Amino acid sequence: MTKQQLIEMMEANELQFEEIAKNIWEHPQLGYNETYASTLQQDTLKEAGFRIEANVGNVETAFIAEVGEGHPIVGILGEFDALPGLSQHVQPTKSPIVDNGPGHGCGHNLLGTAGVEAAIHLKTYMEEHQIKGTLRYYGCSAEELLSGKTFMARAGVFDDLDVVYTWHPGSVAMTTNLSMQALSGVEFHFFGRTAHAAAAPHLGRSALDAVELTNVGANYLREHVPDGSRIHYQITNGGQAPNVVPDKASVFYFLRGKNRAEVDDLLRRMKLVAEGAAMMTETRVEVVITAGCYDTLPNMTLNESMYENAQLLKPITYTAEEQAFAKTLQQNIEPSVVNGSKNATSATRYSTRWRFNFRILSYSANVPHDDAGFFGYWRRIVDYTDGTSNDRLRARFCAATHMASNCFIRFFYWDEGHAQCRSNYGTFCFRCFYNASNY
Repeated sequence: MTKQQLIEMMEANELQFEEIAKNIWEHPQLGYNETYASTLQQDTLKEAGFRIEANVGNVETAFIAEVGEGHPIVGILGEFDALPGLSQHVQPTKSPIVDNGPGHGCGHNLLGTAGVEAAIHLKTYMEEHQIKGTLRYYGCSAEELLSGKTFMARAGVFDDLDVVYTWHPGSVAMTTNLSMQALSGVEFHFFGRTAHAAAAPHLGRSALDAVELTNVGANYLREHVPDGSRIHYQITNGGQAPNVVPDKASVFYFLRGKNRAEVDDLLRRMKLVAEGAAMMTETRVEVVITAGCYDTLPNMTLNESMYENAQLLKPITYTAEEQAFAKTLQQNIEPSVVNGSKNATSATRYSTRWRFNFRILSYSANVPHDDAGFFGYWRRIVDYTDGTSNDRLRARFCAATHMASNCFIRFFYWDEGHAQCRSNYGTFCFRCFYNASNY
């Protein structure tokens, strides 16, 4: 079987995986609760001859599907969790299935499904060519919560990997040779003293006041953090009634920066802000770290090899019905948002800093374009990467065609101090014996 035949085999079985993706879209579930998608993928892989290990890392919906034995051990990461509040029928205008229900606004119904597709067809390729080694698909829970893979890493399931691939849906098929930001999730829980807000307000110590002062402090802090840092927050508990001084209140933060050191320092400063708010309101604060991930290091060698293999693929084409769907969708987006997106895209493409960070695989053969729809915001790949060369693809179909030809070593270790997994980098291409540690 040639690579071209592998592509043709995937195209012949395309409808099966389109149906799986559609089923997962129609059954969106939030992180750690993705029982429908996890079960569907496990059943599909088991039927294809994979061994299944469920409940990985004591996470009900996390699993590993494996075939073969020995080294090299090649992994494919898949995700399937939805996002809150994005419930939507399959139509180009806003139409939630369930008000405020979850939905797949980040394409994870596609992400995991394509990984399953790649694994199943690579299994056939390995068997036909009598390729020794182990192929694994990792069903990863709760990517959107930044912690699903951390539990898997703590269980040691990545320790013996030689290489692992991931991808993400996007508007352009491309390899992504840039680092993704480090991030920490932290929740501040404040505890005060309740009182009647009208009859005895002087007796109360408002936990909500502490939350609001924390947010004020965070907003003043924004001016004095490194460029590119991001501070997002959501009040998760603001009390029960306006005439009752709340004795409990909470706020949830995401802190982003270009590397782990910057995020750790940002977290340190946010803790000081929260402690100051507690002091001003005579309340008490508890700090809970909910998640954390390291920044990533791109691997140009691996991305270039993937880019070369992707040239075997035909340009993406769209039917008249699909183009009409997209046109209606565009017409329902606020024009200022569209223009702002185009401006950001153009600036990203033509800036000296980013010019060589993307390799466009192809444009659509029949859809006009003004510019490439670049991945214009920072995003983590997985929360167990730090200091290791990494590879990311933003196209569904390239995974199998490339994974049949190349293999890279990766080393991981668990960092108890940060409750997340880290890694040393030492990357080596078995195919061409090129040490790519310095990419």
